[in-house]
Amino acid sequence: VLRILNIGSNNIKMDGSYFMAQLLVFNSTLTTLNVGTNDVRSDGVECIAEALEMNSTLITLVLSWNKIDDKGVARLADGLAINDSLRSLSLGNTDFGSKGARNLGCALIVNSGLKDLNLEYSDLGSKGMEYLAAGLMINSTLTSLNLSYNKLDDEGMGYLTDCLTINSALKT
Repeated sequence: VLRILNIGSNNIKMDGSYFMAQLLVFNSTLTTLNVGTNDVRSDGVECIAEALEMNSTLITLVLSWNKIDDKGVARLADGLAINDSLRSLSLGNTDFGSKGARNLGCALIVNSGLKDLNLEYSDLGSKGMEYLAAGLMINSTLTSLNLSYNKLDDEGMGYLTDCLTINSALKT
């Protein structure tokens, strides 16, 4: 029974993303999917996000080092708003910014399953941190958040500090 699938560092694009989405819809044993460092773009993430809405077994999803922009993250956030079984999501070093962070922040308000979120190298900036912090203030399940290399300045640090004074769930 397949539980962990690591297909990182390949050349997976749109068609491969579609096949991964089908796997997520029809496989009821897969708990970990690593597709980091591929050529997955926003249209491919849309397929995966739609499958997340129907999947209840996937616990870990790694999408880092792909070319996922704000549009793709917005669609992924829609999936996160519905899926409460995913515990760990890695979106490090993708191409999204403050607009994607706004959508992730909204998803964090309603998502009650995600525990670990990796957003390193995501180019959030102050505005993105403001949006993300709004969701983090309400979210009570996320315990680990990686924001390394996000061009946060003093203003962004202020937003993060504000949310951390309210959110007691975050540990790392």
